[in-house]
Amino acid sequence: MNYIKELPTSTVTKSNCDAQERLKRKKCIEKLFAEGWAIHLHPIRFVYLAKANLDDQPQVLFTVPKKKIKRAVERNIIKRRMRESYRRHRHLLTIHNLIRAQWAIACIYVGNNTEPYPTIENNFLEAFRRIRKSTMLDAKAHKMYTSHYRF
Repeated sequence: MNYIKELPTSTVTKSNCDAQERLKRKKCIEKLFAEGWAIHLHPIRFVYLAKANLDDQPQVLFTVPKKKIKRAVERNIIKRRMRESYRRHRHLLTIHNLIRAQWAIACIYVGNNTEPYPTIENNFLEAFRRIRKSTMLDAKAHKMYTSHYRF
């Protein structure tokens, strides 16, 4: 019996990552790595950039280099774990933000061996906390600047 069909549509939340959430455009990726900020939480390096775009949702890129992890099966497992961690905690990027922004985030696995899911999940939680904190500091500085200097 399929229980999801019996639930009202308002209680069922979207839980997968769309094609719109994937960072694919070469121009955006180049801008992200040229102007973005980096957070290194071993074994993942996060590079992020906020764009002032109110309608769009965060876009994310996951990569596991072949140089570090030789076997494709292991690379796919790591990418699956990173995607799942992002999917479960992506709401943290939009809750309580003082500035609404579209995020471009690159998640680069820099470890030499496969880490368990809890380690990857904790790295995502810490990275999202740091990204939110830096955004709130930017928003407070922006608010302070505009309150003191009115034209």
